[in-house]
Amino acid sequence: MLSDGEPFDTSRGESAYKGNVAEEDTRVAIEEGSALGVHFFCITVDSNPGKYLDNIFSDVGYTIIDDARSLPERLPVLYKRITT
Repeated sequence: MLSDGEPFDTSRGESAYKGNVAEEDTRVAIEEGSALGVHFFCITVDSNPGKYLDNIFSDVGYTIIDDARSLPERLPVLYKRITT
């Protein structure tokens, strides 16, 4: 599964889906998917990622790439790491 990792909807206003509720829903969805055999790993390209990464992805793993220009050299190494 490929995702930006952020558990937020782009809606606005009081009903916006964000914060702890969105983080917990995403964490539980990953837990349920993992129980069904889906393998998750988050790769975020962000120079200042949120603290949500630890809450959501600590059990399945994640990495932070702070400069998109390093993707061509980093992705093959990450792919090998998560598939072997």
